[in-house]
Amino acid sequence: MHEKKYTAPDKIVHKMSKNGLTEENLRTGEKESIHEWQRARECPQDGTPELTPEQTANRKSIKKEMVKQYAKKKQKKEDQLQENQQKRVEQAGEKSHGQALQQQTGSSSEEESLEAAADVIKEERGTSYKGKKAGKGKAGKAKEEADAPSSQKTRLHFEDEESEMVRGSGMGFHKKAAAAAVGAVTVQAHRKVREESDGNSGVEAAHDTEFASETAVRQVSRRAKAVKTTDPEASIKDKTQKFYQKQRYKKAYKEAKRTGKTAENTAMAAQTTAEKIKAMVSQTFRNNRTLLIVLGICGLLFGLMAVAVSSTSTIVQGLGGAVMTTTYPSSDNDIHRAENAYVELEQALNEQINNIETSHPGYDEYRYQVDEIGHNPYQLISYLTAVYGDFKYADVRTELEALFSRQYRLEVTEQIETRTRTETRTGTTTYTDPETGETYDEDYEYEVEVEYDYYILCVSLKNLGFDITARNRMTADQIRHYDILNTTYGNRDDLFDLDALPSFDGTTVPVDRYEIPPEALNDTKFANMIHEAEKYLGYPYVWGGSSPETSFDCSGFVCWVINHCGNGWNIGRTTAEGIRQMCSYVAPSEAKPGDIIFFQGTYDTAGASHVAIYVGDGKMIHCGNPIQYANINTSYWQSHFYMFGRLR
Repeated sequence: MHEKKYTAPDKIVHKMSKNGLTEENLRTGEKESIHEWQRARECPQDGTPELTPEQTANRKSIKKEMVKQYAKKKQKKEDQLQENQQKRVEQAGEKSHGQALQQQTGSSSEEESLEAAADVIKEERGTSYKGKKAGKGKAGKAKEEADAPSSQKTRLHFEDEESEMVRGSGMGFHKKAAAAAVGAVTVQAHRKVREESDGNSGVEAAHDTEFASETAVRQVSRRAKAVKTTDPEASIKDKTQKFYQKQRYKKAYKEAKRTGKTAENTAMAAQTTAEKIKAMVSQTFRNNRTLLIVLGICGLLFGLMAVAVSSTSTIVQGLGGAVMTTTYPSSDNDIHRAENAYVELEQALNEQINNIETSHPGYDEYRYQVDEIGHNPYQLISYLTAVYGDFKYADVRTELEALFSRQYRLEVTEQIETRTRTETRTGTTTYTDPETGETYDEDYEYEVEVEYDYYILCVSLKNLGFDITARNRMTADQIRHYDILNTTYGNRDDLFDLDALPSFDGTTVPVDRYEIPPEALNDTKFANMIHEAEKYLGYPYVWGGSSPETSFDCSGFVCWVINHCGNGWNIGRTTAEGIRQMCSYVAPSEAKPGDIIFFQGTYDTAGASHVAIYVGDGKMIHCGNPIQYANINTSYWQSHFYMFGRLR
């Protein structure tokens, strides 16, 4: 049995060389110039031999293959045409870009947009016509696009906006090249058919019919394209939409291109700079290792010095804050104007009291109970600074008047007393002489007690003390600041004469002592209190006084004893009423040594007006004038008794 031999079929391809179009059999490797036998076919008189039957058969097979390929391409093109027409029909129901513009800008704006789009279309058609007239066909355009340098501007196409795909010139090049190649092959195939027909009328008739049908198809395709643009309004709207799409895509493309190049250049520059710096640092370190070590040590020392300086600056800032807290920030002019204004108010008050008998004449008696008029100027400025800070005189003028009205209470009252006096009167009596019996009148004098009204004008001035007045008008924080300023004199002890300030010169008045029962001293807290309190027996009463240097008033004395007796208490500096509010009520029957006793109505103020320390057995130690022991069971103290209290 003979083995069956398999032979590959001939595969003929055409290639273009410098000598023209050639035909190559890939199976046998034979090559032949189509250009030569075609020319011989067209010009047989030059003696070129005619084709062999084998060559003729090959030509026919090639033609058939080309016809099949052409038929497939044509069918595909017709299917694509129908699909595009269907899409356009579906899109016709949607709002076009031109209609959106009409809703926004009105009919006039739409006409302007359509006219502008029509001008653009005319320009494009004119350019296309000029290009064709200059001999630039589709194949020529494709070749120019293929040969164009990379610097040529890219033209964008907008047919695929809905698919979010932007087409450029490269996207359509393959279509143009394929169309040109198909056209060339089709022309060549028709030529080969005519050459191979050899006068065969049937073949030529079939060929003519095929050529005519192809021509008809091309004409129909062109007419279909023409039909699509027969509606001028639809064409202009479509062109308008594409025109605006074109502008958007151009702008987006340029921005993307610019951004991409900028980022790329920046990255390359940064990379190059980093590499250069790295190499430079490495080389510098190798060449100057010792120097760099020394510089590093110096840098470390500098850092330590900077930390030390920073700590020092923090301390300096803290000291600066402390200085600011203890210093009067106001100007000397504002300070002196405030002090002088307060002094003027006090002088006016003193003058008013001195002229009482002139302003109120006709009284039988003028009674005066007047406290000393005066204040500590440093306390005044400390108060204004604690409350107002860096004050101006215009800002505190009203406050000065309010302080003055609170510190001084002037009362002028009229009192009428019914009194009796002895009057000598003369009377007449009838006297009869006993011897003679004669009667005669005789005058005589006699005394009688007669009642009458006695008119008294009482003048009372209470100075509550500036310190107490000021503390009642401040918050706790302001009081702390006020105390600090008073201690340091605002770091301005040159503002006022310190020797003229109210002070205690150490002169005391002898007073009777009271022997505390020994059993009362068993209470350690009371013993501590009485030990501290008896140090100041005989000290005079000073309004606003709150220390041994200035002497005391009633509340200043009790506050000092409580704060410095060693029992761990600290109630600050406050008034009698302020102390009462820090105590719990104690019934008189349960009062014991060390409790606080309060009185009211000793002068015109709300709440407690006087305070003392109860020592038991109906006795108290208080700042009267001077500091002394006193009996609480007298009519005066009983009439003003308020309550007992015990520190919480």
